[in-house]
Amino acid sequence: MDIWVIYSKEMYEKKLKKGTINTLVNYAKNKLNIDVRYLSDSSFSIITDGATNKIYLNKEEIKKFPKIVFFKKYDLYLARQFELLGIKVFNNSESMAISRNKLKTYQVLTKNNIKIPKTIYFSCGVNRKDFDYVDVVLLMGSKKFVIKPSFGSKGKDIYLVNNSSDFNMALSQFKGICMFQEFIDTSKGKDLRSYVINGLYQGSAIRVNENDFRTNYSLGAKVLRLKERDEKVRKLAVDAANAVGLWYCAVDILYDGKEYYVCEVNSVPGRTRRLNTNRRLLHRLSLELKKL
Repeated sequence: MDIWVIYSKEMYEKKLKKGTINTLVNYAKNKLNIDVRYLSDSSFSIITDGATNKIYLNKEEIKKFPKIVFFKKYDLYLARQFELLGIKVFNNSESMAISRNKLKTYQVLTKNNIKIPKTIYFSCGVNRKDFDYVDVVLLMGSKKFVIKPSFGSKGKDIYLVNNSSDFNMALSQFKGICMFQEFIDTSKGKDLRSYVINGLYQGSAIRVNENDFRTNYSLGAKVLRLKERDEKVRKLAVDAANAVGLWYCAVDILYDGKEYYVCEVNSVPGRTRRLNTNRRLLHRLSLELKKL
């Protein structure tokens, strides 16, 4: 077997039911001449005992590994286990660990001089009593800002704050670490999702939500393909992907009328039909096989 693609159990079952997996397996075999197997993360278990690292698939120890494992979900432990056994993994566990943590991602992007919305984090973490709305306003330079978790996806637990009441309500919902971020008002309910594979820009989709400031498809945003090629968007997306170290990702970009800002870097983005990223990924993975 050349390549294994690992999904979450929920996504695997969904893709299997829709027939997407069979379509991609046939495309890989007939068009690219490679063997691809799609698997659920729930089928794996790992053992580490001080002497050896092992991986089991469907309760049987794997003796013959694929040449490449591609993760379509966050599983840093399983990814690292494959790496320790000498298997090529995309995205690698280190880059996934960075991208999964939004605050860590912002720190890395800033270190590489990549523009992001101003972000504030209080080191007291979950102890909300050590700061209040006024503290954030003074540091942010604005009474309006966004509160978001360091970990999360699909727009969950992201709040727009306009006053102290919004602030207190939002904080009461958090159970983990949160941060405060500049709100780009001109990009309200609108952003660009740009895809990068192996340092190559693949295109962008415009996400527009007329009923929410968040642009997630799961929250009702419409997705349109960006036809015009903007070199600033292309460079920003590629630079962000390279800074985080991701082989494959989606970079969410905001625009204030003058400049572009990286809002998030997602190493496990959902498929965008407008760009057909699944087939592009298989093509790029086939090229990686030739390098091994």
